[in-house]
Amino acid sequence: MPRAEHTIILEQAPRPGATPDTGQWTMRRVYILPSTAGFCFALSLFIMLVGAMNYNNNLGMALVFLLIGVGLQTTLQTWRNLRGLVLRARAPKAVFAGQQLQFPVQLENSGREWRRALVLSLAGPDSRREYCVQELAGGRSRRLFLDCAAPRRGLCRLQRVRLDTLFPLGLLRAWALLDFEVQGIVYPRASGTTTLPPCGTLTGTAAGQQQFGVDDFAGLNKYRPGDRLSTIAWKTLARGGPLMVKHFTGEGARSLLFEWQHVAHLGNTEQRLSQLCLWIIQASASGMQYGLRIPGVNISLGDGRVHLDQCLTALALFPADGSGAPGQQQTVEPEEYRAA
Repeated sequence: MPRAEHTIILEQAPRPGATPDTGQWTMRRVYILPSTAGFCFALSLFIMLVGAMNYNNNLGMALVFLLIGVGLQTTLQTWRNLRGLVLRARAPKAVFAGQQLQFPVQLENSGREWRRALVLSLAGPDSRREYCVQELAGGRSRRLFLDCAAPRRGLCRLQRVRLDTLFPLGLLRAWALLDFEVQGIVYPRASGTTTLPPCGTLTGTAAGQQQFGVDDFAGLNKYRPGDRLSTIAWKTLARGGPLMVKHFTGEGARSLLFEWQHVAHLGNTEQRLSQLCLWIIQASASGMQYGLRIPGVNISLGDGRVHLDQCLTALALFPADGSGAPGQQQTVEPEEYRAA
């Protein structure tokens, strides 16, 4: 599974006991160069110095040296504007192929000085989009969401992040290139024209599972993570009782087991995964019990948000060649994914 969080600290020296996994970066990774305005400023000072020396103008030379001192002080201020900043990146919520992954990034000011005119951008194809932080007080933080394109299913890593500043006078630009070890999951695109397969409908005997319907009320069970909110016994909870869910049985009970053979008529692996993805979403929206059996993965019948994420993640991480994981069949039982 992808790493949930990665921290990068811009500091003068690594902290004691730091390991490479903590994402410690030193100020040797912070670069600083004159901006366009800085080059024009330096050229103007050179011309003023030549003129003052040509006419032996002491006041002119004093002014040039004063402005040079201002430029040197600006270099220190620009460097210190990035020193001590902490960036924490977390894994984003999963999306479908073709959507935008939103990586949460926490920008923290560990120092006591105010930080101003900070700009974050992506160094990849989305480099034109910038995220500006005008002011950040000492000890405060700011949360941003970096949008990253996700055209294909699978794992999408956060692109290289660029943090730069022109503070205070815009004469110098300081920046750092940051690589985070966080990834987001991209589900397959939910598309297809085939209806739910009747061959996937299972009875209680064929499925070997306890069936859940909507006809007859059978009692209350303890709530487990992943149970649908619509089945929660709100009256029992309002009377001060524990969190319980309603359990139904009846002739209308229906379960679906989606198998790889149900989409064998489609052209390629991606089309098959898209069709399975659409079926799973439709079954989840209908409140059915459903399972997934594809090469390398066997997810038992279940329902709820946790089960939906489990099935869609299996489709997202399915190998592109359609071979699955021969000899390493992964089976997920209901109790296992409900406790996830």
